[in-house]
Amino acid sequence: MVIVGVDGSEQSVAALRWALTIGSGPGDTVRAITVTGSDDLLPGTSFAVQPYGRHPVPPREFSLTELVTRLRQEGIGERVLEARTDRGDPATVLLAAAAEADLLAVGAHRGGVVKDLLMGGVATECVRRASCPVIVVNPEAAKRFVPASAE
Repeated sequence: MVIVGVDGSEQSVAALRWALTIGSGPGDTVRAITVTGSDDLLPGTSFAVQPYGRHPVPPREFSLTELVTRLRQEGIGERVLEARTDRGDPATVLLAAAAEADLLAVGAHRGGVVKDLLMGGVATECVRRASCPVIVVNPEAAKRFVPASAE
């Protein structure tokens, strides 16, 4: 099984495309996982956190179901493709899902060293702690890659 972290960004969609076209074989299952933040403590509009259930910032519009449907219409979803949405810390959820996977694929966000130090990088955390191989997909590099079987 191949686990793919998908947050709607160009990088994560490239990781899912890579997993479906190159990173998996016939009969393999590709599971796309979107992780939404926990509502327990949301950032507030002041210096305090807001109590459970209040959403000071509207959630970003992204539908994993719509993405999966679009990929299937493009003929990319030939592999068994599962989709699910979980709540929690993205790195923690992906690492737990990847515990019994053959491969974990994530997108390469270019946040820089400072952003990774301040906010934590999901890809960096997955590379450091995963119990399976991890591929970090850069959309531009993925476009240039041609598998040996296609040459």
